[in-house]
Parts: sequence; C-alpha cells; structure tokens
Amino acid sequence: MDPLIECMKKGNVEWTKATQGSFESIEKRLCTALILALANFELLFEIECDVSGVGIGAVLTHSKRPLAYFSENLNDLRLNYSMTRVLCHC
Repeated sequence: MDPLIECMKKGNVEWTKATQGSFESIEKRLCTALILALANFELLFEIECDVSGVGIGAVLTHSKRPLAYFSENLNDLRLNYSMTRVLCHC
C-alpha cells in the first residue's frame, strides 16, 4: 500500500521518509508540463469519470491529453447521489 495513503488512514499523521518520497513523486508527476495540457476551446472537452463505493474521480481531457484531475471521497449522504449529481455539486 502507498505510504501516503497509509499515513492518512491512521487518524494521526505520521510523516516518514517513505511518506515524503511518495508525496514528492505524486507532486512531480501532477505538476509536470508534459502531463497536463492547456485548454484549447476550439477542441471538444471530454470528462472521464470513475466511481467506487467510497469515492469519485474524474479527468478533463482534450484528444486523450489530461487538462485537470478531480478526486473526492464521498460521505454517507453523498453515496446515495447519482454520479452526475455528485459531479455537479463539486
């Protein structure tokens, strides 16, 4: 299991070298210009969604290139919503 996820599950944040390394790896990948594209309003936008029993994720793309990411854990009340209602309220 990812050290960063494990760190958040325990209730008390215990920041270790493994946790820091995991954070830096994720930060580097999400903030690299080669990953995220700039929006071109002449192209169609696509939203790819993924919903599980506890959360929702989405990626806004152009021509298979990601523009933005979204991820959220859902509380008990929001687990009863449809996926479109959850996305519209975020």
